[in-house]
Amino acid sequence: MPTLRHRSTARSGISAAANRPTDLLLSLSPPRRPLTPAGRGRHYSPMSGRVRLNRRGIKRTGLVGFALLLTCCSQPRPASTMADAIGSHYRVTERIVFVHIGQGTSSRSGLKIVLPDGSSIASVFSSSLELSSPRWSPAGTRIAFVMSTPSRSNVFLIAPDGSRLRQITRGNTFNDSPAWSPDGRKLAFSSDRSGNFDIWVKKLGSPGQTPLASSPAIDVTPDWSPDGGSIAFASNRGGRWAIWVEDLSTGSVKRLTPYFRDVINPRWSPDGSEILFAGLKANWQIFLKRIGHAQVTPLTSASWVSLAPTWSTNGREIAFDSDGGLGGHKQVYVLAIDGQSPQKITDFRRSDATDPDWGSH
Repeated sequence: MPTLRHRSTARSGISAAANRPTDLLLSLSPPRRPLTPAGRGRHYSPMSGRVRLNRRGIKRTGLVGFALLLTCCSQPRPASTMADAIGSHYRVTERIVFVHIGQGTSSRSGLKIVLPDGSSIASVFSSSLELSSPRWSPAGTRIAFVMSTPSRSNVFLIAPDGSRLRQITRGNTFNDSPAWSPDGRKLAFSSDRSGNFDIWVKKLGSPGQTPLASSPAIDVTPDWSPDGGSIAFASNRGGRWAIWVEDLSTGSVKRLTPYFRDVINPRWSPDGSEILFAGLKANWQIFLKRIGHAQVTPLTSASWVSLAPTWSTNGREIAFDSDGGLGGHKQVYVLAIDGQSPQKITDFRRSDATDPDWGSH
C-alpha cells in the first residue's frame, strides 16, 4: 500500500511562543519492517508501517534506532509574501497548496501556494524534515500538513502566511493524511498508534482522539464528505484494496469502488455526488466514481504516474501531481472534468511538486 508522503516529527519540538520550529533532539526507535507490495508510483511514506513508493517502485526501508539531532525548518515567510508574489491586481480566491521537494544539496521540503493558472508561486514554510499532505481548512485560513522523520510523523497546522505553526498530534507513532471536517472543528487522520493503521478523529482544542470503526486491515487517507456524515478512506479489507465509506451516525462501513492492485487518496466532490481517487492498475491513474453508479472512469492516461487528486471549489476541475508520462520529476497539473487536456501549472526543472490541495478564502 503506498503510504502518504509523510515522515514524522518530534513529540514537542515546536515553540508556541516563537511560532516557529526549534532544534529537535529525537530518539528514533527501530521502525517496523512491513511486507512491500508490487507497484509503481511516487515516493510516499509511511502508511502501513514504512513502505515507500518512489519512481523506481515500492521498496522496504528501515533504520536502526539512533539519536539524531534535526534542525527543523527555516523561518516562516512574512505575511506580505503572498500578496507581494501575486500582486494587488489579482483577486486571490482560488489557491492550490502543494509540497515542493528539493534535490541534492538543497533537498528541503517546502509548502508553497500557486494560483490555478500557474501564474504565481509563493512560499509558506520550509523544513529539513519531510513535509506532506497539505490540506486547506474549509475557511482557507489554515493549512493542515504532516512533518516527519523516518520513525514518526505528526500533524501540524499553519497559516497561509507561514505564521501560527501548531502541532496537533504527538507521540512515537505515524500520524498521517489529515482531513478537515466541513465545519473546520475536527481533523480525521490515519495513525498506527493502536498497532495497526486506522482512521482517527480529533476535535481541535480538545485532548485525545477517537478511532472510527477499526479492523485488522489497513485503513488510510481519509476524506470527510461535504455533509459531514461520512468519511471515505482507502483500505485492504478483505485482502484487496478499494475505497470504503463509513457512515458516522451508524458506524456501518461499505465498499464503494471495485478492487484495485492499490488505491489511495479518495476525495469527495464539493456536492458529494462523486469521489476522486488514485488507483493502481498498469500504472497509477486518477479515477472518478459517481455515488450510486457502478462505473469507475479513468481521468488520466495509463502512461502517466498520477496521484493526489483534489477538486476545484466549483467541482469543474481537478488538480493532481504526475510525471506527465516522462518518468521524471512530478509536477502539479490541472484538468477540466469535461475532458480537456491536462495543463501543467508548476515546472520545477530539478525538483518535484506533489500533494496538491485546492482551496479558497
